[in-house]
Amino acid sequence: VFAGSLGLVWILVLQQPELVYAVIDDEMLETMEYMYEPGSSLREQRDASDDIMMFGHYISNNIGIAFRTFASGLFLGVGSMMIMLFNGTLFGAIAGHLMNIGSHEPFFTFVIAHGAPELTAIVLAGGAGLRLGMSLVAPGPYGRLEALKLAASDAMPVVYGCFFLLLGAAFIEAFWSPRLFAPEVKYAVGTVSWILVIGYLFLAGRRP
Repeated sequence: VFAGSLGLVWILVLQQPELVYAVIDDEMLETMEYMYEPGSSLREQRDASDDIMMFGHYISNNIGIAFRTFASGLFLGVGSMMIMLFNGTLFGAIAGHLMNIGSHEPFFTFVIAHGAPELTAIVLAGGAGLRLGMSLVAPGPYGRLEALKLAASDAMPVVYGCFFLLLGAAFIEAFWSPRLFAPEVKYAVGTVSWILVIGYLFLAGRRP
């Protein structure tokens, strides 16, 4: 749901730029364009106190999104799917629009490193929410309340993992992502970030 909506809307906005206005209002678009305008001095104006303040903001915002994505699974899983659909659509529309206006490099060099743990955590939170929803839709041999308790017990380790992923994402987004290093450096660090996250999910943390 998340990746599919992201990719589809991204392609549609690239092909038909006016479609972005069906997803994002003018005020938000202006903010995005200002933030990621090539040569903008906005990020150069940040100091250490700004980074610390933004670190707290990113923790609060990202963990709030992940918790809502997880908890919304109680609505038979539909809530989790809708939140993932909304966030995927929003990200795809922003990425497509910024590519259309030539602001893709400032955008991608900013998001690539913290996007690995952040986007992965949102998807994992959605999956954990769907686990709750499935326990209500198909409780099997248990009563729905007992099935929900078992599902919550299974899902909580994933939720804890999401918390630590989002904590790391907030740290990267506050202290690394705004730094104006060469694009090659930002892309290299971002690639390592994605390899570490994907490598952990597929190769580590598993019982024999």
